[in-house]
Amino acid sequence: MVIQSLSKEYEVKVDADKYFSIWSSPYRTAKHCSEYIFNVDLLEGEWGKPGGVIVWEYNLVKGGERLKVTDMVEVIDYENKRVEYKGIDGYVSDGLTSFKNIVSVTSKGNGCSIATCTFEFEKLNENISGPVRFFDLFANMNKAIEASLNN
Repeated sequence: MVIQSLSKEYEVKVDADKYFSIWSSPYRTAKHCSEYIFNVDLLEGEWGKPGGVIVWEYNLVKGGERLKVTDMVEVIDYENKRVEYKGIDGYVSDGLTSFKNIVSVTSKGNGCSIATCTFEFEKLNENISGPVRFFDLFANMNKAIEASLNN
């Protein structure tokens, strides 16, 4: 099987350092995105450190079905403002054999940033569409973070 990659960029009206501080800390992400993330638990390791194993309870849309996923924090790069979460459990039900979510942010100046969301994944077979539905969740979470930090 071949690893595939999908990326999307989003402009956010939040300073890059502030924005990254939310995404590099799952409990902060959950706090700012409470309409989409209901719970986040640390199973092993330390918050904000590579190797941490986290269980997220979330929905893809407001009021939607609650889903659960387990991720391992692979990379937290504070200098380049990049975090990588590797799916350990939960994505297989979507027909994926592997899944990685990469969030990075770059400053545009004047308190604005470009947030890039990249999904790297392997599918069980070619009939599976891939994780495109997660882009809407990422966009909605960006709006929630923006609203929370700019109020």
